[in-house]
Amino acid sequence: MRWWKIKRSKPRCYAKLDAQGRCLALWRLDTPPEGRHWVEVRDLDTRQIGQPADQLIPADNDNQDDSRSAWQHTQRAPACSRMAT
Repeated sequence: MRWWKIKRSKPRCYAKLDAQGRCLALWRLDTPPEGRHWVEVRDLDTRQIGQPADQLIPADNDNQDDSRSAWQHTQRAPACSRMAT
């Protein structure tokens, strides 16, 4: 098999949240990050930094498989609730 024919996963954008559920940083990663306090977002728009999780622009889930969309929904935390550390 040729190296250019190997299917690679498309990088996705993720927001790292603080303990209050606000966006601390934005990352583009090939695989979903491990741990809590991460949500998938549509793009790396720096205007999202400092915003609560419920105001972040969510990723378009139309082309994702069930495991990725399930991961995203289990990781999203409401901005108004205090997140455990």
